Amino acid sequence: MNISEYAKTNNMAGRMKAVQARGASRLRPAMEKMLLTAAFVNHRQQSGEGGPLAMSNRERKLKLTFLRKLRRGLEDLRYLEEPFASSSPLPKGSRMWFQPEDALEVLEKSAILNLIQMCLRLVPDPRVYADAILDELASLYRSKGEDIVIMRGLQSHFGLPEHRRPFAPG
Repeated sequence: MNISEYAKTNNMAGRMKAVQARGASRLRPAMEKMLLTAAFVNHRQQSGEGGPLAMSNRERKLKLTFLRKLRRGLEDLRYLEEPFASSSPLPKGSRMWFQPEDALEVLEKSAILNLIQMCLRLVPDPRVYADAILDELASLYRSKGEDIVIMRGLQSHFGLPEHRRPFAPG
């Protein structure tokens, strides 16, 4: 399989357009080509179809630029905290410039869940991240006077069937 066949088979252009339609930045053609090439090379390596392919200096620079841009975007989210930094109950009739609903414009549940799922799918040791997420959830509930208990792997020890139920309703 060559790179053109790979791109068609995996609908890379369609997936890029779908991501952009959801609000992602439009990538320059060189960046799109680098991502396609990286996906193709990774696919070949995983399927044992070819030997290692070295990155050119240009591809290495594009990769670094891409990763820095993504990291910067994650850090930019911290700016959203500023308008709420010293929020306290307002006097009657007052109106804040930024309402909690404004945060939901950025921190949409599906987008945050997608970020968490991607993180757990892509990092080398997802349990480290999952444990940190569970710790944050436990802290949130503890601050509200509630406790949550998470039990892993006990079903197999007691011969019980595994019943999985999501915490959040559909």
